[in-house]
Amino acid sequence: MINKRKILFVINDLNFGGAQQSLINLLKNIDYDYYEVDIQLMEKGGELENDIPHEINILETPKNYKYFDTSFKNVVKDNFFNLNWKIILNRIFYKITFNSKNTLARNEQIRWVFLKKIIAKNSKKYDVSIGYLEKTPHYYVVDKTIASKKIVWIHTDYNNLEINKAFEKKYFDKVNDIVAVSDSVLDSLVNIFPNCIQKITVMNSIFSSEEIKCLSQEEIEEDIKNDCAIVSVGRLVKEKAFDRAIETAIILKNRNVKFVWYIIGEGDVREDLEKLILKNKLEEQVLLLGYKKNPYPYISSSKIYVQTSIFEGFALTIQEAKVLRKPVVCTNFKAASGHIIDRKNGFIVNPIPEEIADVIENLLNNNVLREEIISNIELIETNEKIIVQKFNKLVSE
Repeated sequence: MINKRKILFVINDLNFGGAQQSLINLLKNIDYDYYEVDIQLMEKGGELENDIPHEINILETPKNYKYFDTSFKNVVKDNFFNLNWKIILNRIFYKITFNSKNTLARNEQIRWVFLKKIIAKNSKKYDVSIGYLEKTPHYYVVDKTIASKKIVWIHTDYNNLEINKAFEKKYFDKVNDIVAVSDSVLDSLVNIFPNCIQKITVMNSIFSSEEIKCLSQEEIEEDIKNDCAIVSVGRLVKEKAFDRAIETAIILKNRNVKFVWYIIGEGDVREDLEKLILKNKLEEQVLLLGYKKNPYPYISSSKIYVQTSIFEGFALTIQEAKVLRKPVVCTNFKAASGHIIDRKNGFIVNPIPEEIADVIENLLNNNVLREEIISNIELIETNEKIIVQKFNKLVSE
C-alpha cells in the first residue's frame, strides 16, 4: 500500500481569477494515488469551487476569520454577550492601525497581525503546506500550519505590489521553497529579496491546449460580431486597467473604426467602468459580459485578443489566446515578453490608449497583417506533463 503524501493548499477563495484557475488546473492533474490533498479556503462560494476534483477534502473556513470581513456592528453583535473580548479588541486594534492612505497590500499585512491572534492553527500534520496566493495564504501557511515543508506560490510582480518589504521577508525566510510563475516574477523577487534566490523555482501556470480547443467549440448565447470583435478576459480590478481599454475604445469610435469590444469578468471596478461607458456613449461598442465559466468560445470568435494590464505574473489568458491562434495586443508589462515577440506573433505596446488604438485599428483593417501574425503563432502544446513533473519533484524532495 502506498503511503500517500499529505498536502495542504491554502488560497483566499476560488473566485474567477488567473491564480485560482491555475490552481484548479494543477489539482486536476495531480495523481491522487500518491497524494492526499486538503484545500483551505478563507472564503467559500467562488465560481470555480465546483471544479475542485472530488478526491480533495475541502476544509471549513478558519473559525473567526469572518470577523475581519464584516462590519464592526456584526462583530460586536456576535461576540459582546458571549464575552469574546479578544475578537472585539483585535478588530478595534486593526481599525485603529488601518491607514486608508496605505495600499491594499500593506493593509492586508496589518490585518494579519491582528487576525492571526483570533484564528486557530490547523492541527493536522502535513508533509507539505502550500500558500497558493500572495499575502494571507502565505502568512497562514507559516503561522498556522504544521508541515515538514512549507511552500509559497507567487503570481505577481512584487515591484508593483507596494508592500512592507521587511514584513514580507520575515515570512519568506521561514518557508522552504518559493515558486515564481514566470521569469519576470523571479526577477522581481530577486530584485527585492536577493537573499531568497536559492529558494526560488520557476513553474509556469498549468494549462491544457487540447482542453482549451475543445471548450472553445461550445455554443454561446451572445451573437458575437466576429468580423470586428475584440475580446479581453480578466477580473474587473484596478491592475487589469480596463479603464485604459475604454479610453482606447473612445479613440477607435472617434476614428469611425468598426468594432465591438467584449470584456469578460467581474470585479469591484465594474460600476466605474459602466459609468465610463455610459458617459462616452459606448454602449454598443463596449460590452461587459460579466463572469463566464468558459471564456474560450468568445476568444475563438474574436478577431483580436487584447490585454491592457498594468502588470501580470504569468498572463495565462495570453497563452490561451495563442492556443486559439488569435493575434494578441498587450501592454508592456514585464511578463509580456515571455509570451509575445513584438510584431512577429503579436504586439507589445506602451500603455497609451492612442498607441493601443493604432495597433488594433491596423489589425482589424489589414487582413494580410493579421494572417501574418497568426502564421507566426507557434503551435502550443500542452504543458501539463512538464508542470506536474516539476510539482512532483518539488513536493517530494
